[in-house]
Amino acid sequence: MIKSNTPKNIMIIGDFAFYSIRYIPYIKIQDGLANMPDELISIGDFAFANIHHFQHGAFGNTSVIFNEKSRLTLLGSNAFANHAILYQVVLPKSLKYIPDYLFSCCVDLENVTIPSEVIYISPSAFNETKYKQ
Repeated sequence: MIKSNTPKNIMIIGDFAFYSIRYIPYIKIQDGLANMPDELISIGDFAFANIHHFQHGAFGNTSVIFNEKSRLTLLGSNAFANHAILYQVVLPKSLKYIPDYLFSCCVDLENVTIPSEVIYISPSAFNETKYKQ
């Protein structure tokens, strides 16, 4: 499980915040699961893009989960693009739009839960993934 140790009061992760980083300080691995903080309302463009592993070379499939109480309303374009170990994503009910190239080139991504509250999915959101809408 990749468990987020992000401070509970964090509400915004900015553009390029963890772009191409080899180690994300607020994330630790436990059974391939990353639970995002419920207080988070925005993840910027390319925030988690171009990541190929977490924490000192640990590899394996990763799931990113937004919980039922998530307040996330904005995901930037390419926010998770070219994320080599992303396998599964559960998006929150608070999200209405899935932007351009959100998961582009996430070659192992095949399981995505999109809530019925989403009213727009960019045609390029899942380019070069295993996921089929």
